[in-house]
Amino acid sequence: MDRNELIWEYQIAINEIYSQENLSCLRGIDNKYLINDRQIISSFLEVAGKYKSNKDCIELIQEFIFISDEIMYFTAQLYLHKPYINNPLDQEVFIDEKSSLFPNNQNIAAKRYFIFVDITFEKIYNFWNRVGNLIALFFQEEFKAKEKIYFNKSVDRVPVEFHEIEGYKRLKHFRENEYKTMNRKRKEIVHNISLDTVFRQQHIENATNRDEMKKWFDEIISFAEYFKTQMFYTIEGFDNTLSFLEEVERMKCQQQLET
Repeated sequence: MDRNELIWEYQIAINEIYSQENLSCLRGIDNKYLINDRQIISSFLEVAGKYKSNKDCIELIQEFIFISDEIMYFTAQLYLHKPYINNPLDQEVFIDEKSSLFPNNQNIAAKRYFIFVDITFEKIYNFWNRVGNLIALFFQEEFKAKEKIYFNKSVDRVPVEFHEIEGYKRLKHFRENEYKTMNRKRKEIVHNISLDTVFRQQHIENATNRDEMKKWFDEIISFAEYFKTQMFYTIEGFDNTLSFLEEVERMKCQQQLET
């Protein structure tokens, strides 16, 4: 088998995981680009087209779609490697009648799993910042020239007259709950210390503690499901953001008619 054949064999395995775990992305596994019966490309062009050129709009939606593909792909990688991660509890070494040692002989599946966890956090974060950029287009007067725009900042800067829109309430709730938790975890891993290093340190400190080893290993393998949930948050969040901005534009038009 040459390397090109190997690449395609690998992709077949990834596609099987997409199906088995019901993973998806903005374009959908069937490439119909539908979310809740909304054709996302035409909706996006209609929403963003009032503030960006057609060329820029196409570039923006392509960026959303690509990052969404990345999130799905890296989440699949977690499911691919998870069953084969070495578990220190399976490598128990008896010290004496009362104590045991649980060595962490890290294998290649575990190493790659930790790598993909770090990467997926960044992809989720990137996606939501793109959402923040989209929201900011509609409220440019709330931002200084060349100011860096982030998701949480964009949600917080939405003028109060739009706070009763249902789509905004959902974005605000997400920003204060699921997003806040995700971003805290991301910062710990990306800016402070990698998940791999944290696990190694925890292992050194608790190499003879079965309960602590189990707790940490269970947390590690839970990241596949965690990012699957985050993946669906991005899909629903994108659809919700379009609905919110459609209502913002409707209200702005109404305000102009009344003045």
